[in-house]
Amino acid sequence: MKPDHYLGRKVLGAEIYGTENWEWAIKFDGDVLFKNSDKRRTKMPEGIGALAFLRVQESDDGNTTLIFGSIRPDGTASIGESVQLTTTQYSISTPDNTAEVFPGRPVEEDESLPEDPSGDRVADGPENAEEEE
Repeated sequence: MKPDHYLGRKVLGAEIYGTENWEWAIKFDGDVLFKNSDKRRTKMPEGIGALAFLRVQESDDGNTTLIFGSIRPDGTASIGESVQLTTTQYSISTPDNTAEVFPGRPVEEDESLPEDPSGDRVADGPENAEEEE
């Protein structure tokens, strides 16, 4: 799940989701949350409520910038606000996902699957029909 999947979605605002001042999230229509988990980013975004999510910019310096604004009736957009997150320290959660997704982190292999048993399998092939009679 990448942030650009939510482009065009309306922002409802920013909210606190925990007890620490860095535990804030951007809430989108449909109960989608982009949650900050960087303890250095303590300033909750302001002025983004009722704007649309317009663009995502990922930079080489480890930051992701989310750009918000208004979409005009002719389809053009005007940029209003931007919010910067640390690329590896924010997550996306949706009502239909059981776990938060960190789009800026490498995907880890699922360790809950058993090892591949292919090396233990031996196939002799089909039985000869004449031997069965």
